[in-house]
This record gives sequence, C-alpha cells and structure tokens, in this order.
Amino acid sequence: GPDYINPDTVEEIYAYAFYNYYILNITIVENLKKIGYGAFYYYSSYFNRNVYIKDLEQWCKLDIIAEHSSPLYTYHSSYSANLYVNGIKLSIFEIPNTISEIKQFTFAYCNNLISIEMPSNVTSINRYAFYSCRNLTNITLSKNLKSIIFLSKYFNPKYW
Repeated sequence: GPDYINPDTVEEIYAYAFYNYYILNITIVENLKKIGYGAFYYYSSYFNRNVYIKDLEQWCKLDIIAEHSSPLYTYHSSYSANLYVNGIKLSIFEIPNTISEIKQFTFAYCNNLISIEMPSNVTSINRYAFYSCRNLTNITLSKNLKSIIFLSKYFNPKYW
C-alpha cells in the first residue's frame, strides 16, 4: 500500500475502516462523501468523542450508511459525541439553504444538538436522522416538509 494517503483526496471511508480503534477526535476532510458500515464502531465506547468538520452543509451531505458508520457513534449511552462546526461546539444547528433533505443518521448520537432549524427547502427527514440525540428539545420544521421517516428512539420534543 501507499506510504502516505493525502486526506484531501479521500471521498469514502469503507466499511470497518476504523473498527475497534480507540479514536477520541475525528476531523472530517473536505472531500469526504460517504462513510461505510461500521467504519467508526468501537465495541467498548466508554469515552467521549469529538468530531470536527468545516461546515454544516458538508456534514448534511455526507452519506452515513448505518448507525455504526457515524463518527458520532458511541456504544455506551453514558458517553457522548460532540460535533464541532468550524471549530465551534454548536447547540443550535441552522441547516443551510442548500440542503433539501436530512439524510439518515445525519445527527445520530450528537450530544450537543439541542435545537435545529430547517429552511423551507427541506422536504424530507430520513430514518434515524436524530437517533439518540438525548439533548434535542426543539425542532423548527420546514414549511415544505413532505415526509418524516422515524425521527429517533429518544427524541422527546418540548416544542414543535
């Protein structure tokens, strides 16, 4: 194999790429488009994890194949993962106008997500988009939303 992989050219992380690796901090590279099954699964996830990305648009466009694919995945519910956008640990996420769907597992396990605001061009929310977002209490839905497929196992909104 190569001695060096240029992170700027990585478009996909394949299934089980980092399976059972103890990774506390993950930076998502700019060209990444897809994360395969089990890519960030760690059986004994008794730790907090931080995930860093340049912007929310890129995060929303990522294809996360399954819950164990997500860099935010934590095996044990006592621990959490936080998403940092442009170096900032957000609690209120404003979905960019360029996004028309919230893909599956997009925010699954995101501990710092408390509130989310969707622009009017978001027309669908796919399965498990907010799975295990224990602190999520507020969602401002798009006026043009046409479909919602199972929000989350733990979602209990105070405000709609």
